[in-house]
Amino acid sequence: MKELILIRHGKAEKRGTVFPDRNRRLVLKGINQLNKDIPFLGKYLKNKQAVYLWSSGITRAIETARIIKDICNIDKIETCEFIETGDYDELTDKLSKTEDNCTIIVVGHEPDLSEWTYRFCEKNVIIKKGCALLIEIHQVDQGSGKMRWIAEPGEYQEKIV
Repeated sequence: MKELILIRHGKAEKRGTVFPDRNRRLVLKGINQLNKDIPFLGKYLKNKQAVYLWSSGITRAIETARIIKDICNIDKIETCEFIETGDYDELTDKLSKTEDNCTIIVVGHEPDLSEWTYRFCEKNVIIKKGCALLIEIHQVDQGSGKMRWIAEPGEYQEKIV
């Protein structure tokens, strides 16, 4: 079994304020909310055997991943182009190459995270900025996952179990 935690980047600068769009950064409100929420994710991850942190290479996702890395004491961030492009087949290929009993955190973007959730769990969700959800995967096949929790910003303490 693997745990896949999908996290949408924190609140960022408005579209159209920075060019190119990939350079938009987190705003202070987004940083502050992540700093409040991520310690609860860290508690959840504390006794996990192996934890991997994969991120899109887009600035706001990398900034979010750095906050997660620092607060959760994760060794490194691996940037993955398939997260930026939303390539589900590349995601499942990479997941199938990870060992069992591991937790993979993916920091990415909408609509890809919602689409991936649907493909794994057949559940329609909208993942807001700063939101996290956990999918338990026994086989890396479409429809084989179970969503265990979803935590919107400000809800991590009560939802992450």
